[in-house]
Amino acid sequence: MEKRLKFFRSSRPYEFDCYVGLFSQCGKYKSHALRQFLYYLLFPVFDGIDVEDNLEHVMLLQYAMILLGAYKMIPRNIFIMETNGPKKLVFKNYTLSNKFTNNVCLMKDGSVVVCANFKSRDNSLFLIGQTFNKLECPFRKPYVATDFYIYRASDLCKQQAVWPVKDISAKYYDLPLHPVETPGIYNPKQNWYLSPLLHIMNILLSFIIKKVLHNTKCNADLFSTTVIPLLAISTTRYYLAITA
Repeated sequence: MEKRLKFFRSSRPYEFDCYVGLFSQCGKYKSHALRQFLYYLLFPVFDGIDVEDNLEHVMLLQYAMILLGAYKMIPRNIFIMETNGPKKLVFKNYTLSNKFTNNVCLMKDGSVVVCANFKSRDNSLFLIGQTFNKLECPFRKPYVATDFYIYRASDLCKQQAVWPVKDISAKYYDLPLHPVETPGIYNPKQNWYLSPLLHIMNILLSFIIKKVLHNTKCNADLFSTTVIPLLAISTTRYYLAITA
């Protein structure tokens, strides 16, 4: 786990001003580091290390965070920033670049794009990039990851394409799965865990909850009397474990 967290430091987005420290020190995580760990790092940290049943219980923590934290936010005031380093596409509340690790985004048509460049043409902005040929569901319990646009991605397309910047729905936090060397987005041997930054998702929380309730074939009463208490119990157990 510690080795994975060290690899994940190179995947930290612009939007986070700190790294998540060693797991052995998780009881001392500050609130922003703990939120980052619960929202985005749980699965890639524990995948293949913890047994599946235990991992499912751990993921209930993330489920609770997602249900309570995702909301609609439409980006505005977009402009291209030219720097000596990466070219940046700056939105009101997040920034994309044309370099790893801040260059993966979700489009309105469902495509997941690795940005290679940004262009301005006829008073409109466009991004140039490549899509992943393979987007898989990394887990299905305690919730179906793809319902929240969370993917296991691989096999990056070699051919580039063009999309209007106005069609961007979210920016991804891209983390290497089971890394054994310094990760790079263009490494054909590397699989990626892609999780959208929740604070900028252009997706209504009410729509997601309805979708989850439909997929689990439960009604609102069952959700409030069963799912929420389970999440509370799981969160309490986790807190006791890391502070023991």
